[in-house]
Parts: sequence; C-alpha cells; structure tokens
Amino acid sequence: MSEKKYQVLAYHGWGFDTSIWKPLQAHLEPNVHFDAADRGYFSDSYSPSWDRASGSEKLLLVHSYGLHWCDQSVLQNADHLVIISGFLNFHPISEEEHKRSKFFLRKMQSQFVDSPKKVLQKFYERVFHPEEPKIDVPGNLRHDLLLSDLGDLDHDNRKNADIFDMNSITIFHGAEDKIVDNELAREMFSKLRLRSQYFEVKKAGHAIPFTHSSKIFEILNSLLLIK
Repeated sequence: MSEKKYQVLAYHGWGFDTSIWKPLQAHLEPNVHFDAADRGYFSDSYSPSWDRASGSEKLLLVHSYGLHWCDQSVLQNADHLVIISGFLNFHPISEEEHKRSKFFLRKMQSQFVDSPKKVLQKFYERVFHPEEPKIDVPGNLRHDLLLSDLGDLDHDNRKNADIFDMNSITIFHGAEDKIVDNELAREMFSKLRLRSQYFEVKKAGHAIPFTHSSKIFEILNSLLLIK
C-alpha cells in the first residue's frame, strides 16, 4: 500500500461520457478520490475541481479530445498529466495526410447533420478496433454540441503552452488506433520528451481506457504508486 494519497480527475474524448472511465476506476482503491468530468453530450455537463486543501497528489487523466476541453485551471494545477489516445494537433503535418484527415472529418461532419446516431455508431466501431464496440449510441444526444466539437477538431488551432509547462507527463497510445494515428502520438512524445514517457499498447485501439484499463493501471501504479 502506498503512503501517497491521490486525487484523480478525468476528461473523456469526443462522443463519450464518464462511462469510459469505469473499467479503470474499478482498479483504484476506495481511498483514491476519483471524479470524472462530463462534456454533456448525452446528459448534463459536469466540471470537477481539485481539493487543494487535501494535500493529495493531483493526477489528471485525459482521453483524446479530453485534453482540449479540459478546464485550464485543472490542467495548470495538476501534478501529473496522463494523456491517453491523445494529440497536440488532430490533423497530421504532412500535406497528403493532412488533406486526407480533413476530408474524412468534414465528411463526418456533413453526415452527422442528418444522421448523428449512424455516424456515432460507425465512430464507435473505429474507436474500439481491433475489438468489437463495447457500447451503444445513447438514446439522447446534444446534436449541436457534438457537431460544434467536431468543428473544433477540424479547425485544429490549439494553444498548447500549458502542456509544455507540465513537468510530469505519461502518454499511452494504442498501436492500432484508427482515430488518432500512433505517429501523432510519437510526434507528441518527441516534442514533450524532456518531461514525458511514452507507452504504446499492442493490439489496442483508441478506446484503451475501456479495453486495456488493467494495463494502464499496472503501468501507472508502477510509476506513481497510486494503488
């Protein structure tokens, strides 16, 4: 048992809610305070905050787009940042890959206008690759917010200064991610190399907080002693 005490805040990616964290949360002992933010795609939104009076280590988990809608004060005051299936910029740098990525995302936006649930179901299939989808599209969804955030991904105009100010970053990425290519993750690690460590999970896709929670917890526990 570690003598350290942790607060854990978590921010999910596009098209998800707090349920993506349940498998990972199940590995944590009851004395670890865990609180998950909700963007509000399928229910009311929720924004957690650090309890600065507790004296606990502050561990921030962000999945994919969660890094970019995370509250800036939460990010700035975290002791450790864990980026899962994440990116600094969504579109690749190379001209050919950049055009292909933009074309795919804009096609997705166009289809989402009329068929949001169909687009989400196809998205989940790609997210959980190489496994079968583990979730279904919720009955209620906030169409405008989901579409607006897709547009934000497409514009891809990000200010990442706060991330470069972090001193302790751990990056996880699935080797078979169909949403954010692992080359983007490796590029991010290269830019953050002096303050980060990188773990690529074999036979895993974009949904690794859900599908490979035990592997993520095993590595984090060995590094940070959060058990």
